[in-house]
Amino acid sequence: MMRIILIGIAAACTLQACIELPSPAPIGASCSSNDDCFSDFCIHAVCLTPSGDEDGDGLLNFEETRIGTDPLRADSDGDGLTDQEESRADGSGDRDGDGLHDAVEHNYEDADGDCLPDWADSAWLSGSPSAAALRDYHCPPLGICSEFPEQVKANCIDAKIACDYSGVPGFFGPDELRCDGLDENCDGTVDEGFGEEGSPGEPCSALGACGNGVWECSENQTKLVCSSGPEGSESRALDERCDSVDNDCDGSTDEDFSLDGIFVGETCESTGVCGEGPGILSCVNGLDDPVCLATGGLYALPEPEICDGEDNDCDGVVDEGLYLVRKDGSVEGSIGQPCGSGACAGGMVVCSGSGVPACSTEALVTQERCDGIDNDCDGEIDEGLSLLGSPLGAPCVPPGACGEGIVECSEALE
Repeated sequence: MMRIILIGIAAACTLQACIELPSPAPIGASCSSNDDCFSDFCIHAVCLTPSGDEDGDGLLNFEETRIGTDPLRADSDGDGLTDQEESRADGSGDRDGDGLHDAVEHNYEDADGDCLPDWADSAWLSGSPSAAALRDYHCPPLGICSEFPEQVKANCIDAKIACDYSGVPGFFGPDELRCDGLDENCDGTVDEGFGEEGSPGEPCSALGACGNGVWECSENQTKLVCSSGPEGSESRALDERCDSVDNDCDGSTDEDFSLDGIFVGETCESTGVCGEGPGILSCVNGLDDPVCLATGGLYALPEPEICDGEDNDCDGVVDEGLYLVRKDGSVEGSIGQPCGSGACAGGMVVCSGSGVPACSTEALVTQERCDGIDNDCDGEIDEGLSLLGSPLGAPCVPPGACGEGIVECSEALE
């Protein structure tokens, strides 16, 4: 019996003859049609697997043939977007409804020069796009233009588009002229161009001590301001103080304060406890006026002036503004002025050991006596003295035959 061996081909044999029949080609073999491939899938003369992804774009080979894209090119139309990127989750992708998938229509090129890119031009094979199609693509009626869409025109001249909003009431293009919460140039953005820092409603940080707020239009509609800043609706700005803080939030600190024509931060001549010699005029917390602090060596911070012969507040003057006050609250004089009355007359206001002004003759104070002299130096003579309850000058009737008289001092009774 004759033995028939089949190698690489199928054969139909009879006793008279053996006819060779072609076998389906394997994956990767050359082909001229689907019928040539075992997979029944011939692409660009090569047998492929329908469930494969030769171009790595995320779409299976059979899906690409269904939507008309090239299984061997990740970006079939060459517009920079992969075929998968131009396909929706449900597999569709014909935004202009012309029957062609977006992945085979270029996203930017305009093949017929009618001012619509291929993907958005449903009429590119049959005629010119409608005025509404041009307007909606290039000149969408945004902002105040949305109230008058019919007034927005899109003109295609030599394959270049020109948007015409001039018929829209209140249109201010191309730039917005007022910061007022409206999109007056119809570009979809409200109040742009009024500040590089941000847009209305976005967070901001005002200068100095004013802190965080949100951007908002100024009251005169000319610019953006931070709501917590000087012109904002919730301003935290205060009058500037000499405290090393920008209280008025203008970007400068302690700029209004000076001493003898020298402003804070400038060089000065330090005196008193703040050091002797060159210094910097500075604000010290708790004091209303700046002081000059020495830049070299040790120094003390200024304090309120006390009566100790020192320049405690570093203003160049010693013991200024200190006065001797009498018991009745009246002011007698400042340091160096004359003071004293009665037995203490001829004194001078000086600093006492306790740091308060005193009269240099206060050591002469004695208990008041009935002698016509101000012994306790309080400005009154013989005050507080009486005879049987009657003060000096009051009428009196002594015992015996002396008759009526007045109360007075007597040398014998001093």
